[in-house]
Amino acid sequence: MKRMTQEERELAEHLKKLGCSLEPVSGYRDVPSRLRWRQKSTPGANQIFDLAQAGAGLVLDMHFSSSMNLPFRVREIIVKAPWGPLDITLLPHPSTVAPQYEVYEFPGEGLSFDKSLVLNDLLSGKRALNPGDEISGLLLAVHPVAIPDNYPEYGRTRLQISIVGTRGNQFTALFKVCFNRGATVARERRRARTKSQSGKAAVPDAA
Repeated sequence: MKRMTQEERELAEHLKKLGCSLEPVSGYRDVPSRLRWRQKSTPGANQIFDLAQAGAGLVLDMHFSSSMNLPFRVREIIVKAPWGPLDITLLPHPSTVAPQYEVYEFPGEGLSFDKSLVLNDLLSGKRALNPGDEISGLLLAVHPVAIPDNYPEYGRTRLQISIVGTRGNQFTALFKVCFNRGATVARERRRARTKSQSGKAAVPDAA
């Protein structure tokens, strides 16, 4: 045990005279079991999907419950898919689009969510989860690389999601997600249609 300096002893005596209770500080730690974190199985909310331009989008529904004795702030999110790690970027707060903007949007997708439903501020570390907090909401993110072709439309898989706190604690959970390959299916149909039309144009008229 660390010995107190003369100055610390004098301060302790002074605080005792003032009626302050001197409790050991060793209890003030983030204990992993005191943060409960789980997936919510809201229909349609947990999915990984092709973006119209390139890459993939990710929507996850989750719930946090904290009985920790200190605020918890996220430093990093690590996402691992069966085909490898996903280098995700959380969608920015709507205020970065316009001061009065109220929705998070996936670029070029026509898919948007009111900011009251989204936890990106918490998951980016811009705000903390305080002791006693219970909160539910969505993670909205994009990944620059497309989903591999061998994962079919409406197929399912599990993602390993780890949240790392600013004090080094890591919390990991498995999330079940559904594949939405609609953008890829649409691209393939357009490509096939274009190829078919090009082939017809190349056929010479009969003599």
